[in-house]
Amino acid sequence: MDIKTKYHYTYFLNPFVIDEEKYEQFLLRLIKDEKWNFRMFDKVVDLEIYTHFLTQTKKTLFPSFYWNEEYKNKMKQMNEEKMAKELRKVSCTEFIYNLNDEYIMQGKIEQKNQIFFEISEIKLICFNTGICFLAFKTNIQSDDYIQFRDLLNFNFKFKQVSSAYAKYKPSDNIYIQTNMFDNLESVTHFINSITQGYVKLCNDDIYSDRMFVYSYACIDEQDWNNENTFEDIKDNFYKFAYQLSGDYDSKIELSQEEFNETVYSKWEYSKYGFSKLGGVVFCSATDKFNYTNLPIHYENVSFYIMLLAFYKRISLLTLDNKLMYSKRKEINKIRNRINKEMISTRFSQISNSSHGMSLWKNWYRVFEIEELYNQVGKHYTRWLEHIKEVKNNIFSSFLVFILLLILGLNILGLL
Repeated sequence: MDIKTKYHYTYFLNPFVIDEEKYEQFLLRLIKDEKWNFRMFDKVVDLEIYTHFLTQTKKTLFPSFYWNEEYKNKMKQMNEEKMAKELRKVSCTEFIYNLNDEYIMQGKIEQKNQIFFEISEIKLICFNTGICFLAFKTNIQSDDYIQFRDLLNFNFKFKQVSSAYAKYKPSDNIYIQTNMFDNLESVTHFINSITQGYVKLCNDDIYSDRMFVYSYACIDEQDWNNENTFEDIKDNFYKFAYQLSGDYDSKIELSQEEFNETVYSKWEYSKYGFSKLGGVVFCSATDKFNYTNLPIHYENVSFYIMLLAFYKRISLLTLDNKLMYSKRKEINKIRNRINKEMISTRFSQISNSSHGMSLWKNWYRVFEIEELYNQVGKHYTRWLEHIKEVKNNIFSSFLVFILLLILGLNILGLL
């Protein structure tokens, strides 16, 4: 069934990890670049965010909420090097890329019918552990309704932009039309221009073959209402949730258990989809809330709920990797990182909102965060046991050496 999209947007997230020793230099380069602007969150301007999250979560994601006006003014007047040192200490920083109107990035997918799109926002969110997320906000452009199939095809194709493997893949006939990005490969070059020289871990350890897709779509009220039910269009939702193309023909069937694990619905005409590769909200314009308030909330609040869970997943994966390859002399650094992950940023409650907590619990489960905590804990215990064993072996070898030395001296004395 062909359905129409009334309003939509898609964020594509490219996660990467900066070498911790180079993190301050990385921040300095962003600060020096006139195109990147550091974002300070404001209790008035960002009221919805401020009132939604609990204090511990806000201090982790939006520490500038707690800066007084004197410190904010001081930050604005700091020289670049001093500002980089200050931001190095901050748990999370966000930069917005300055897109002038003349550089709004438009592109098209050349198929039977051309699909025009624009990149209307680029932001970079970094945690002081060196884990960063580069996010592109995209919209398909049209003077009329957008076919949902076109949105599926666009999300499916654009997600394949990857700083790791894009050069080995065809561009799927996606072309950027402005003088800023000449073609899809230029998006990859843009990503590389940010990360080159600073990335410590290869994207093979994270999300190497695709971007993470975070998408909102409100379809026409004629396609989903009392008469045309969700059952009639659920295949479109599944394709949307699993980032499949509009041309995907195989019928998708989920068991009730699978549906409950990956789909959340609080209201009649909206469905949330969750996977390790993306998150979506699929709704109908039958409910006015779905195209007035919901897209704003999904972008401003729900986005950061997802981001915090996404960060926890990558943080635990990279920490587990450190446990496998770190040397004994790095024990203090590893222990500090373990304590931070296991104690100070192990959130069970992030909001008083029941809806916000439902989203958090879904992301927490889908990203398997609790399982990763257990895995890291087990590997940490084994790592400490290995370190202890190495120390004991060294001590034992030292004792054997001393005994042999004493024995040798005694033999010499007898001679």
